[in-house]
Amino acid sequence: MKAAVLQNSVGVGGRSKVLAKAIESLDENSYSVDIHTLTGLEGVTRFLNYYQIENVNVTGVSHRGSSVPSSTYQQPVLNFAVRDDLGQYDLVFNSNNCIRFLPLGPRYVHYVHFPTPLIPRVDPKYNQLLYRIASAPLTLLSSLTPAQPDGHVFTNSSFTLNYTEKAWDLIEPQVLYPPALESVMLREFTGEGVVSVGSFHPNKRQMFQLQIAKQFPNTKFRIIGSLASESYYKKCREYVADNGLDNVSLLTDISDQRLRDELHRSRVFIHTMENEHFGIAPAEGMNHGCIPVVHNSGGLREVVPDPEFRFNSMSECKAILDDVLSGSCPPIRSIKTHLEQFTEENFKITLSEHF
Repeated sequence: MKAAVLQNSVGVGGRSKVLAKAIESLDENSYSVDIHTLTGLEGVTRFLNYYQIENVNVTGVSHRGSSVPSSTYQQPVLNFAVRDDLGQYDLVFNSNNCIRFLPLGPRYVHYVHFPTPLIPRVDPKYNQLLYRIASAPLTLLSSLTPAQPDGHVFTNSSFTLNYTEKAWDLIEPQVLYPPALESVMLREFTGEGVVSVGSFHPNKRQMFQLQIAKQFPNTKFRIIGSLASESYYKKCREYVADNGLDNVSLLTDISDQRLRDELHRSRVFIHTMENEHFGIAPAEGMNHGCIPVVHNSGGLREVVPDPEFRFNSMSECKAILDDVLSGSCPPIRSIKTHLEQFTEENFKITLSEHF
């Protein structure tokens, strides 16, 4: 049997991790897999190597369109580019956040990280006039083209499910949390200091973390991330230098082993992004023994269900950190049970039922 998987770009990150585990599940169910993407074939190879997708019958199929600005426009471009190719497949796994322009015929499984047409409703950057103008053609396109997906629809959180139901008619989406964890290995909450993980970008709000760190001069803060925005990273470095934050380390593009080591040695995992669609990083942090302190919005409410560890403001964040650094922590047993729904095994078993 043959399967196509669709995603506008592949690399290293939450969406790509979901795609990698979906490919493994397809292979385990005796499918050969073609990856249709706008990423070049060298990038596809790096993706396969990073996630160690070995001994799998998988081929990369690269389409033109990587120069199209923004994923919100790349996603419909990919669907339009592949529509004439999809008739040859028994199954299409669509991780492209877009259901428009897909032909009837193949059996579809859609995995929605967040419905593209509604991103402007939850992403703070669209409060800026320039971004509102840039999103206008997408809004018009969404209003003029039908969106009635064929096949089963999964979403990565209840938060995303709510918006998916608003975006697309006549569907009954099902929540399937991403495969954030290889397995649950949490034993106890130990360590010292505060860690965060997320690409350096205004949406991740590392500047907020630095302002918090300034209020805890005797607590070590390790802020880890890739350089999604060089200018924002520079702004963070300048803030650290200007305010003499000797308790802060900005760590970029570190190895996976170094990342695991930093998580293991930390007591608190702080996550400040607003309206995160799910939040793989906080789940990983908890699994490594970090107490989560996260923004009270989006899918993070599902990753961290206890409101005592969620904040709405800087003052609330400071108060929670004071408590956690003084010894407060959530119950281990309930957290371990909670994390089971974020495992690779849970993801693959549920997904396989629709393959």
